[in-house]
Amino acid sequence: MAITRQTYRVWYDDDSFVDVRGDQRDIAAFERAAGVGIKKAQDTMTVVALRHIAYRALLRTGKLPPVAKGVMSPEQWDALVIEVEPVADEEPVDPTNEADSTTGPSASPSTPD
Repeated sequence: MAITRQTYRVWYDDDSFVDVRGDQRDIAAFERAAGVGIKKAQDTMTVVALRHIAYRALLRTGKLPPVAKGVMSPEQWDALVIEVEPVADEEPVDPTNEADSTTGPSASPSTPD
């Protein structure tokens, strides 16, 4: 099965950005609207798919930019967005595992003399 949860970084035209996590709900909304499965869309319409999924995730999580009345439409949002990129999701840190620890002397980078 393909990745069904992904974090996206949305860059706006004022150089600000927001990260949002998309999931199957957002992918399904894209598939219904585009009439094509995500696997095929990844080959033929990657940018459209990324932007649609990110918009749906922002809408679902309440992170769309505010507008004077109602909810920002996809067209209004699209005019403000210069890029949507997938962001590598970091693995959760296990504080009980010394190898994952970010504290203590072993985590400090060594500096050459």
